[in-house]
Amino acid sequence: MAWLMMTPVVVSQPNPTPTIEADPPNPTATTLDLTPKLLQQSPTLRKWLNDRPNVLQSIREEPSFRTRLRVGYTNFAKAGAGWTIGIEDWRLSNTPITVSGQYSASGNGKSELAGGDLHFYLRPLGSYLNLAPVVGYRTLRTPTDRTDGWAIGGRVLLTPSRGGGSDVILQQIWVNPGTVDEVGIGQMTVGYAVTPKLRLAAEFERWRGRSIREHRIGVNLEWLP
Repeated sequence: MAWLMMTPVVVSQPNPTPTIEADPPNPTATTLDLTPKLLQQSPTLRKWLNDRPNVLQSIREEPSFRTRLRVGYTNFAKAGAGWTIGIEDWRLSNTPITVSGQYSASGNGKSELAGGDLHFYLRPLGSYLNLAPVVGYRTLRTPTDRTDGWAIGGRVLLTPSRGGGSDVILQQIWVNPGTVDEVGIGQMTVGYAVTPKLRLAAEFERWRGRSIREHRIGVNLEWLP
């Protein structure tokens, strides 16, 4: 029996249970005291916590204005009521250059305006106040005369409410500058959004030249694409 007493006894040890490490808490979420339920319901919030956006850069680079397609009523001082159609600030790709075009005519056909402009904004497009040189072309007709030619000038854009909410545009250009046919065109436009996609805009425009003198007012409905 001695050999039985000398047999070693092997005592089996239980396998250790693997531990599952929990994801470390997001320090930003902890700092802001955000609940897991809130994070689960907001994909945008989760994205911002993982990759914080540069809000200042977005504000500077994202245009404070929107492209506007317009149609409306206009009234020429010398020719009476008419209509207008146009597009404002259509941006060329990711450049600071925008395009505008407009056609306005009186109902009797005696006064007419047609033309387009390129604007090169000098400040970041997200600025509330911006300046732009203007290069374009105009055709002008009144009951007494007619002229057309290249135009140069500038504009000031003020956007109290970003994203097309409201804006004020002051623009002055000269058609055929430095010639006997030179005509100065001053314009002021005020726009205000009534829905996320629709705006109302009022405009006043004055033409001053040696043989052409006219002014008009207008009220437009603008769509924000």
